[in-house]
Parts: sequence; C-alpha cells; structure tokens
Amino acid sequence: DDSDEFAHLQDEDEFENFDKERVDSQEKENSQRPSDQPQPLKFADVPAHFRSNWTNYQVELLVLSGLVVYLLNYVYGKTKNQTLAYTWFEEHRELLEQQFAVVGDDGSTHGDQPTTSHLVKETDSTFAIWCSGRAGCQGMLVQLKLLKRQDLVSVISQMIRPKYDRVIVRVELDNNEMDSYVFALGQRKSLVKLVKEMTDLSLFTMEKKNADKLGLPASFTIFSEISEATTSMIDPRVTQVINKYEECIDYIHFSDQYSGLKPQEGETQTRLPESANVLVFGFNIPGKMGASERHIEQIKPLLSMVFYCLDKVR
Repeated sequence: DDSDEFAHLQDEDEFENFDKERVDSQEKENSQRPSDQPQPLKFADVPAHFRSNWTNYQVELLVLSGLVVYLLNYVYGKTKNQTLAYTWFEEHRELLEQQFAVVGDDGSTHGDQPTTSHLVKETDSTFAIWCSGRAGCQGMLVQLKLLKRQDLVSVISQMIRPKYDRVIVRVELDNNEMDSYVFALGQRKSLVKLVKEMTDLSLFTMEKKNADKLGLPASFTIFSEISEATTSMIDPRVTQVINKYEECIDYIHFSDQYSGLKPQEGETQTRLPESANVLVFGFNIPGKMGASERHIEQIKPLLSMVFYCLDKVR
C-alpha cells in the first residue's frame, strides 16, 4: 500500500515539532476531493478594446471598401473601353477594307503576308488601327483615345468636367501627292491651342478667318497659309458634313510641313526636324457624359469625309 510507504515519516517519536493536526487535516481534505472530476475553467475578463466592437475598425473598413470600389470600377471601365473600341472597329471595318489592302496590321506576319484585322491595345483607354496599301498614301493610323474609365479618380473628374471620347485619324501621303500649303479649321478653343503647340501651324498659318463667313458654324475658326487652299478645301460637301456634325468635329489639319510638336522652352535642336505630308482629323464621339455603341454608329459618315478630303488633296 502506497499510503503506508511513508508512514514512518509521521512518527512523532522520530521527528521533533511534528504537527500531527495539520497533516491529518490535509489527509482529510485530500480524501474528500474527487480525484477524477475535472476542475471548472475560469475565464479572465477581456479588456473592452479587445472585444468584438466593429466601430473600432472604421478606418480599416473604409480602406477595404475603397479598394473594392476601385477594383470593381477598374474591371468595369476596362471592359467598357474594350467594347467601345471593338464596336468602332467593326462599324468601320467594311469602309476601311474598301480603301486599304491591309486593315489592322499589328506588325506581325503570317507567312509572307501581314496579319490583319487586329485592334492594337496600347493602354486600357487607348487603341490603335494601322491601315496601308492605298495609292498615293503611305498609310493611315487611327487612334481611339477613350476616357480613362478604369481610373476612379478620372471618373470623378469626368463628373465635374465632362470630356469626350476621341478618334484621331492621321493619314501620311507619299511625296509629291500634296501641294505646298498648311491649313487647319476646327473648334475655336481647340484650334487656338493646336496652333500654339504645332510647329507648322505656328510658323506658316498667318491668315486667320472666321468660319461663319464661309458658311461654317460660328464656333469654328480657320488658320491658313494660302487663302486659295481654304476656299478649295471647304467645298459644299465638306461644309454640309461639318454643319451636320459640328459637335463631333474637333479639328482638321492639313500640312506639307508637318513636323510634330514645337520644342519645349530651353530645348535646342541640332538639325531641322523632318517634315511630312500629313492630314490629321480630330473627332469627338458624341455623348459627353460617356459614349455608347449607338453614338459610334452615328459618326460613320465622318470617316467617309476623311477619304473624300484625301482624294481632294491629292
């Protein structure tokens, strides 16, 4: 028996100052305590700032909600811009294929033939279409500069200051396919800014006219190097299209001395910039609060005007 193994330690005759009453009381207490019953757990009080109180996480919840909204807007805006770009391409594909042998060249080749029918995505809001294979024309670049719908900050800015989705068409002619003159017309505010920025317009367009004298909308103005070029280009057919699509035409720029933007202040050029025969058209897609597929279909005649002007310039 284990209880008798250490019984000799409780012998009063062997140990001095032996407290027999304390030992007996401990043995009695041990015998009354159930040995196999688990003791109840005691929970300590949790401080108030550690309890489940969502008001303490307002900043975290606000940041998380902002990230979710930004992500959803990015996905929606990116998809919307892709839809608009492909809609424009499909609406104008037939006309482009009538005018050019290669439409939608992305630079790659399949055998000996260039790859066609490709819409090149430059950014989430910028798309490009390159066309080539036309008499008297080196090629045509169409840039779709859409609103930055994927950027939440730009979306908020658009609500305050609405802007248009834009289509920029640039046609580069072969040498000797254009007479020597520089000419531009468009919305007064846009054209004045363009004249300040472009080298050829700032150097050669000395003549400024009010467009209403030529039967164009009063919101338009004209900058030209030669007055005969102005009267030749603005014929009744062009006048009719401009009056009908006044909101959609931002500017038209023809030049045999096109060399791009003016150099910045303090920037020096070691040689004269190369010039080219270029026709540039800046179009606005209607719907200032945001274009739709219906708006793109409405401006199909503007591309026909581009090819009419191209043939007239030649």
